[in-house]
Amino acid sequence: MIFSNQINNPQNLGLKTKINDKVMQDGNTDGMIFSIADLIVSLSKQVCLMPDDIIATGTCAGVGIFRGIFFKTGNLKELEIEEIGILANPVIQDD
Repeated sequence: MIFSNQINNPQNLGLKTKINDKVMQDGNTDGMIFSIADLIVSLSKQVCLMPDDIIATGTCAGVGIFRGIFFKTGNLKELEIEEIGILANPVIQDD
């Protein structure tokens, strides 16, 4: 976990999405429609944000559906945000 004062500029962070170590998306928070600050203000009016909350904002360019790429059981999806870290999730079969 990191704190907001450890991030130099939240509106200029590299974003990468990988599937099995292959880069699928490579973007930056400077391309977001709403700023990080605006998202936090808006969400805070509706819910109480806690220190370990994750705010999912959508996706950057390179969505796999337009290239015919879909998750498969056993894939590992990773989201890396510069200065923050990596969130990795295995794809499992839904019974």
